[in-house]
Amino acid sequence: MESFHLLLTLPTFFSLFFHCFPSPIIQAPANDATHPYYNCTRNITSASGYAYRSNVKTLLDWLSSNSSNNARYYNAKVSSQNNMDAVYGLFLCIRDIDPKLCQLCVKEETKLISSLCTTAKEAIVWHTACFVRYSDRRIFSIVEKSPELYYMSEKDYVGEVGRFNNILWDMLNDLRNEAANASGKLADKSVNITDNQKLYGYVWCVPYLSSENCSWCLSDAIAEIPTSCCRGKSGGAIFYPSCGLKFDLNPFHKAHNNVAWGPPPPPPTIPRASAPPGLSF
Repeated sequence: MESFHLLLTLPTFFSLFFHCFPSPIIQAPANDATHPYYNCTRNITSASGYAYRSNVKTLLDWLSSNSSNNARYYNAKVSSQNNMDAVYGLFLCIRDIDPKLCQLCVKEETKLISSLCTTAKEAIVWHTACFVRYSDRRIFSIVEKSPELYYMSEKDYVGEVGRFNNILWDMLNDLRNEAANASGKLADKSVNITDNQKLYGYVWCVPYLSSENCSWCLSDAIAEIPTSCCRGKSGGAIFYPSCGLKFDLNPFHKAHNNVAWGPPPPPPTIPRASAPPGLSF
């Protein structure tokens, strides 16, 4: 049985869809676990761009340095005088992983987001163990579900699919309730499918969400499994900026013991009309 990771590249046969707002839903097969996924939006065009980029650099330096304090989550705001050119940012290690791995992930992702999104007002980069994001908007305390990333195992579940789906549904909803009421806003567990087979799952929310908003965010993610994402598959994942989930037939610690760091692939050639300005893939 295969396992797969959050490190994604967009293959040449990716599927790209858009809501009524210019943020992507990315569907990617889990056949390449060597690159991060990133999204850069709303390029800076004003004369104040230098001041904003300077604040972004300061913010990313703060995030990187605070990852050394055994913190799983940290947020910060940097602004100039009179609250001009404010930038808000955070990092989150999305599982209860070794602090050294969390620190390494955050440090690498702050470097990547700085080099990849040099003119963006807003950006996010996901890796297998963490994500880093910043924005000129007040992103703390609100639920955001875009940009959205989902991917699935290449293999269908072999067995009683109806029973598997029921077990998966119950497990994820149990995890949703547990995470929503946990101080760290994360939960993981395994359940038996058969005497010889287990199903593993974890969910997370950004810690600043209320219990109600965490539950709401995860409910929407769970609802996508039989429709947009992973129906009948042996594993899958859905990630929003505010919450996410993953399930698989293999333990997740194997993925985290094989983290690979490296730059994303060059963006594919996309006709200008096919993607809104500011999106990087």
